[in-house]
Amino acid sequence: QIVGRKTGRKEGVVIGKKAGIKIGVKKGWEAGKQKGIQIGYIKGLESGIKKGIARCACKLNALKLKMIHRFHRHYIPHHY
Repeated sequence: QIVGRKTGRKEGVVIGKKAGIKIGVKKGWEAGKQKGIQIGYIKGLESGIKKGIARCACKLNALKLKMIHRFHRHYIPHHY
């Protein structure tokens, strides 16, 4: 199943509302949305690469590094 950015964000909002996730000051669906966007981006790009759609694999790597840098406390690399 391909999870794009939009789906990731929607899922994140739903999960955030239920779990009441907290990222920094944001909590609930706000944090969920942020997390959802992050997960959605990664999943969407990965599925693209698996199908050979994504133009450049290093783009994904750059994004991953950016995400690790930005959300290093919330980032679990083996959990997408």
